[in-house]
Amino acid sequence: MGCCRTIQAWWPITTTHNSMNKSAAVLAGFLLFSVLARGQSASPIYALTAYANAGYVRNLSQFEAPPPGLNQNGFAGSIRIMWKPEYLLSAGLEVGRTHIYSVNQDQVQTEFGTTDLHSSKDAWLILPVFSMSPLPALEVNVGIGSAISTATVESFGNTSNSSEFGSAFMASVAYLVPLSGNLRLGGELKFIRINKYEDDNLSLQVTLAYRFLEW
Repeated sequence: MGCCRTIQAWWPITTTHNSMNKSAAVLAGFLLFSVLARGQSASPIYALTAYANAGYVRNLSQFEAPPPGLNQNGFAGSIRIMWKPEYLLSAGLEVGRTHIYSVNQDQVQTEFGTTDLHSSKDAWLILPVFSMSPLPALEVNVGIGSAISTATVESFGNTSNSSEFGSAFMASVAYLVPLSGNLRLGGELKFIRINKYEDDNLSLQVTLAYRFLEW
């Protein structure tokens, strides 16, 4: 238990009202711009498109005293389903997972003795997403939703897990080129703000988009 309290002390807890206000302001501006630009699209169809994303993520959080063995690099991935109507603004839902950071230490001295310490912090995201395409190959996405932050700590041969619920904000830019009539491939630069501990993640992901239904 002493080790777990030590790990939790490394995760800063601060007020998140300002973060949520800023995220809501960004989303409101995005939606206003999309409504004003509604007449720019000439596509006459409705479609459902699935996006699969996976790639490298870097946690941007700053630590006053970074713990030894800190690793802020990891993997992130998501699935997004978007409904694309005949005008510029699209809407959908994204479900994904992102690594935040981990700590690995050997031969840690505690009040209970010496142990190897391994901990990991991740987040599961559920985000309503709005998207627009100012250019044929370019997509801009914004979402505000929920995040379930999970923590795993291994020490003295035991594993403890915990989870906490909070809010999250996402903004991304994707560039996709067509492979066929319904299939596109490209990359996506994504920023995620997890408000519970004010963690910022920046990821570069490979994106595969498949339009599986249209009418």
